[in-house]
Amino acid sequence: MRSRAFALVLAVVCLSSACAVGADDMPAPARRVEAGRRLFTESGCHGCHTVGAMGTPIGPALTRVGAKWGLDEIERWLRDPSAQRPRAHMPKLELTEEQIRALGAYLSSLR
Repeated sequence: MRSRAFALVLAVVCLSSACAVGADDMPAPARRVEAGRRLFTESGCHGCHTVGAMGTPIGPALTRVGAKWGLDEIERWLRDPSAQRPRAHMPKLELTEEQIRALGAYLSSLR
């Protein structure tokens, strides 16, 4: 019985260690893309946009936005959509520069 409990504890410790390695071991660009993906979801961007099967098709689909627009163009859009396209229905978002860079990295990775 003890050996079974020890094996279970060892398995949990190993799994915890494997999970903890994840994000910190990613290169900086990959961490930024992942942060942007989380921000996209947590900020509710999917309430108006789709990426793949996720989201609501109120605004444009963003599944391949990175193939159409470069990082600089996406970041300019995120800073002030109406400055880029005055008739745009997208509101100006209250984003920090780091959030803009993260979302820009994520969106530009969508190809």
